[in-house]
Amino acid sequence: APFRRTAGYPDLDPELAEVERYVLDRLDRPVRLAELAAAVHLSPRTLDRRMQAATGLSPMRFVQRIRVEAALDLLGDRSLSMAQIVATVGVADAAALHHLVRRATGQPPQAFRPGAARS
Repeated sequence: APFRRTAGYPDLDPELAEVERYVLDRLDRPVRLAELAAAVHLSPRTLDRRMQAATGLSPMRFVQRIRVEAALDLLGDRSLSMAQIVATVGVADAAALHHLVRRATGQPPQAFRPGAARS
């Protein structure tokens, strides 16, 4: 399926909005499941069940999706290098970002740069 931006986490589940906010506040840092669950006052298992029910994603896939959405926004700014984007969204390296963006969108990150031809 084509990539669609996520909308309305608060409409799905209020804790999901809290999870998103928590991740965005620490976007450049690793996030662990136990830490994420504690931040929204749920057990890791309960967070996983609720996340799966609301989004069809595991909590860590949800975190990756937030990182991809942030990367897609940043890719539109030609003044930012790929290294800056990688550091800002908290992925290991350009190869990891490439993999995540391609998996989510079917396109490489470069396709989202201004002036890039989309296939």
